[in-house]
Amino acid sequence: MTQRPARHTEGSRCPLCTFLPPFALADLAKATDNDACRSAAIDTLSVTSHFKTQRALFSQTLFSQQKTLVAAAAPTYAVAIYNAGDQEQTPGTLIAKDAQPAGDPAAIEAYQSVEVVRKFYEQVFGRNSLDGSGLSIDSSVHYGTSYSNAMWTGQQMIYGDGDGTFYNRFTVDLDVIGHELTHGVVQYSCNLVYASQPGALNEHLADVFGTVVKQWNLKQSTTDPATTWLIGEHIFLQQPNAVRSMKAPGQAYRLKVASNPDQYVTDQQVASMADLYTGAQDFGGVHTNSGIPNHAFYLASVAIGGNSWEALGKVWFNVMTGGKLSAQAAFAQFAALTVSQAQDDLGAAASQAVEKAWQTVGVLP
Repeated sequence: MTQRPARHTEGSRCPLCTFLPPFALADLAKATDNDACRSAAIDTLSVTSHFKTQRALFSQTLFSQQKTLVAAAAPTYAVAIYNAGDQEQTPGTLIAKDAQPAGDPAAIEAYQSVEVVRKFYEQVFGRNSLDGSGLSIDSSVHYGTSYSNAMWTGQQMIYGDGDGTFYNRFTVDLDVIGHELTHGVVQYSCNLVYASQPGALNEHLADVFGTVVKQWNLKQSTTDPATTWLIGEHIFLQQPNAVRSMKAPGQAYRLKVASNPDQYVTDQQVASMADLYTGAQDFGGVHTNSGIPNHAFYLASVAIGGNSWEALGKVWFNVMTGGKLSAQAAFAQFAALTVSQAQDDLGAAASQAVEKAWQTVGVLP
């Protein structure tokens, strides 16, 4: 069972990664006049902080040893779903293993989406699970009481049921699960440090492949009118709102949270280096500044056209897993690698479109 240690260190190479940034929950807790929702937001932040302590206890050396042991072991199953039973312990009671659960919407959604993501990486990119060696993927649904987040812990997936007023259950969107599982791919490939620009790239890659897997599943091209470029479209119970927008970072949600008609919480992502966040909040703005490369990916994808999983998604995957990306990479290094990789994978016109996109958001001159 997972326990809660007491200290917390940021900037881990083996981080716990949550879908909702802490500022979204903190803003809600400060602004809402709903006591139950305020309490749920504060509890979610507290639980997540304790979980991050556990992740901080894994040094890079221990993680490397763990990765070697996992890769050497022959997986006995692909996907398992557990019920945490509203407790803050994992994994919980086994519901299903390599079979779709019955009767529990959260368990069904978790199983189906994990399977889609697993098959996406295998069928599109030839990657065998998150680690490339068939890693078994465990998920625990119904974590905590009114827990309002989803997370990749470095070892498994965890999903809360939300507060029922502002937040829905976190199994409801495929792109949320695709996002979180991609943190596992990052962990087992480029292993970007989870702080400042490398951490924002970690979040960016998760957003990219959460989006690409959704487009692949829906068979939507980059220029299809139905392609929204929104992430987490059903997480907020107040519609229309989404958690992030690759097309328009900073404009994904405007959430009314109190009886005061002027009281809202809003999306804090930025879309340009001119607005780069440089403070200490959220590991140096990993969820805020990821909007910059997110917007570059959107601009280049639309310029190139076609299917993202066959075009720019391929380029980004090859950079993520190709061994050239430093764990300490800033935006400029990542951008240069994508320009070069686009030339190799898609040709000169695509490479020029990628370079122009990075120039538009201010990363490249």
